[in-house]
Amino acid sequence: MQRCLIPDKEYDALHYTEDILGDNFQKRILTLDDDYEGAVTATLVRRISDCYSDENLDPSVQKAVLYVHGFNDYFFQKEAAFKFNEKGYNFYGLDLRKCGRSHQSHQKFNDIRDLRTYHEEILEALQIIYIEGNEDVILAGHSMGGLVLTLFAKDYTDDDLFDGLILNSPFFNFNTVLTKKTLISAASMAGRYFPNLEVNPVFSEEYGKSIYKDNRGEWDYNLEWKKHTPPKVRLGWVRAIYQGQKEIQERFDIKQPVLIMCAGESLIDLEQRDKIHHTDIVLDVHDISVISKNIRGDVDFVPIDGGIHDLVLSKENVRKKVYSTMFGWLLKYDFL
Repeated sequence: MQRCLIPDKEYDALHYTEDILGDNFQKRILTLDDDYEGAVTATLVRRISDCYSDENLDPSVQKAVLYVHGFNDYFFQKEAAFKFNEKGYNFYGLDLRKCGRSHQSHQKFNDIRDLRTYHEEILEALQIIYIEGNEDVILAGHSMGGLVLTLFAKDYTDDDLFDGLILNSPFFNFNTVLTKKTLISAASMAGRYFPNLEVNPVFSEEYGKSIYKDNRGEWDYNLEWKKHTPPKVRLGWVRAIYQGQKEIQERFDIKQPVLIMCAGESLIDLEQRDKIHHTDIVLDVHDISVISKNIRGDVDFVPIDGGIHDLVLSKENVRKKVYSTMFGWLLKYDFL
């Protein structure tokens, strides 16, 4: 049975072109409905699996993972794609509208007024994934992408659109003290009336510097698309995030299995340089743990000791634990 059909949409395999990542990564542009800034697109990047590291894998079953990035971010995590390819998964990374590859000159980076607006590109990406012959699809989201996919899974849990959900440090709450949380609530309210008013985001440049190869990290990526100091955000964006987070403060159902991972520890005092490479300095992992309990269903919560905010960018020994956890979970639910 064909899943996720969108009427009046035509798809052509020739729409793929070589992606900036090289190594057999390809991309295609998704044309979306215009919004308050004008023309809108998203970008779907794929790498098809052509090798099987496990002789027990069944190549007759096409499997795919659809990955959604976080705030001030885009898909560049090639190693994650390679690891899924080795397990027989076709890997798809989605650059959301106004982010990364999808940003256009007339747009404010990262801007959104309602997180459910992203459902348009997620549904279109799923449409393509199924048309290309994939039968089992796992959704995987990091940080803001984790929040977006949690809302998507909540809305579509009764539809036959996906088979499981992996969350990597989902952005379930702002990592701020109580006084600042009050300010965020007020900013969200103001965002209803003044959505274009810009404010500084509550994120430090230290995270970017800790992972970028020319600073203190090991990863190479486009600094225009993933800046060390995130660009100013509009109050409409603050409201979109805050409203999405409020919605998961109450209990809700996701019928598909869910894996939630985060670092074992958060760090507030960034002067403790020796800990920056082994903790989450962006979000509060305690918040993630507590809010994860609001999901009713088959939920596995796994803290990863030594992990950083984006777990697949942690040190190599920690990444091994991350991939072992993910693939062990996939095996548990017969997705391998």
